[in-house]
Formats: sequence, structure tokens, C-alpha cells
Amino acid sequence: MQFTACYTKLERGYMGKLLEWPGVITEGDSLDDCRECLIDAAKEMALAYYDDGREIPHAQTATETLSIPLEDESCFENHSGHHDVYSDGNGGYVTLKQAEEFDDYTVSELCREAGIPDMSSAS
Repeated sequence: MQFTACYTKLERGYMGKLLEWPGVITEGDSLDDCRECLIDAAKEMALAYYDDGREIPHAQTATETLSIPLEDESCFENHSGHHDVYSDGNGGYVTLKQAEEFDDYTVSELCREAGIPDMSSAS
């Protein structure tokens, strides 16, 4: 099976996760180590799914590299301002599109994906 791995450089080592399978997340001392740990984590998760009679996710994820000019303050002059930024007060942020009515579950999932506590009642 094919999955999309995403790696984040940490202070020491890397964190890796599968975009199509959010529960598969791990870390390693190097990128190669993290990749090996990610494969192992996916195998362990697959075994757990098998034992529970669950299907492995087959979601399709489209990825691309975006070039976003953020080098200087001039990039903020002509922005559209179509998103609100929410903060948990501890350095965690998430953006939500303005004029959209998100239910509490969707807000919780968006916050979880951003790695911050549920902010469905915050603003």
C-alpha cells in the first residue's frame, strides 16, 4: 500500500506521520531512523486494525509544494483576510475560513490536526 509520509524537523531528530492515517505517528533520531520507525508503526497499527476487524484507511491525499512569499512584511499588504486565526493562549494557533459555520466536531478535528486543544468555544 502507498501512503504519504510527512516529516517535521524537531530540536533533536524528526517526527513522522502518515497523512492518510492520522493515528500513525512516530519519531526518530535521523530522517532514515524516523522513516524506519514510521514503517514499523504502520505495521503495528495494521496489526491492531486487523485484530479489531477494522479496515486500513485508503483515503486519497493530494500534496503539493506551495511557494508562499513570507520573506518580508510586504506580503501582508495585499492579503484577502478570508480566515480567522484562533489561539489557545499557549502558542497554538489554527485558522478557520470566515463565513463558514463549522460544527463542534469539525472544529475539534481541525484543532487536533493542528496539535492544539479543542477550541470549539474559543475565538
